Amino acid sequence: MEYEHRDELDKDGISKDKCITYGQWNLSVRREDHMSDSIIIKNIEIFNVRVTHKTNWLFVRMTSSDGIEGLGEASLAGREGDVIDIFAVEKEKLMGRSVDLERLERKLQFDSLPRSAYSSAIIQCFSDIVARSQGVSLAESL
Repeated sequence: MEYEHRDELDKDGISKDKCITYGQWNLSVRREDHMSDSIIIKNIEIFNVRVTHKTNWLFVRMTSSDGIEGLGEASLAGREGDVIDIFAVEKEKLMGRSVDLERLERKLQFDSLPRSAYSSAIIQCFSDIVARSQGVSLAESL
């Protein structure tokens, strides 16, 4: 499946929308000013929650240097081990670093389903931390 990533620019040439095409699916994400906030990542953990004998859910918890926690979901049916393996390798590249949404998007890869699950969860965690730091829920910040 092919993956395409492009920015739509406003009249000043500044990115206003992030457009992602993966196979037949198109996703356009509106950039918000508060998502340019930067955080220092203190810790990242992954949890495998066994829901039934057939179902596992993967959750990622990121903690900022300020102690604010953000949650993300990285479930990928039958491929939990692949996502956990990617997490084990990639988490050290983020811990202790100051990141913002654009830096994360440049660092994270979406070239396979397990990497996409991991990367998506990291972006969810980051967005959750930024929203919580502003005293609102992630849903309210979107």
